[in-house]
Amino acid sequence: MTVGAIFANILLFTGISMNLGHSTIDYPVAQPEAFIFGMRFTFWITTAIFVLLFIVQVAVNFKRKNT
Repeated sequence: MTVGAIFANILLFTGISMNLGHSTIDYPVAQPEAFIFGMRFTFWITTAIFVLLFIVQVAVNFKRKNT
């Protein structure tokens, strides 16, 4: 859980920084759209990782079943 929380925060602040156009280490209170962009970025990257892992798991199970 700790590693997941760290990864999510890294993605969040990467997304916020991308939206602001500069690196930041604090929540942009005056610019809530940057935070929303960061959250969406985090969810999309996490979803992509889970879909990729799901596909790998299905492929591994299919290979085991056919051997």
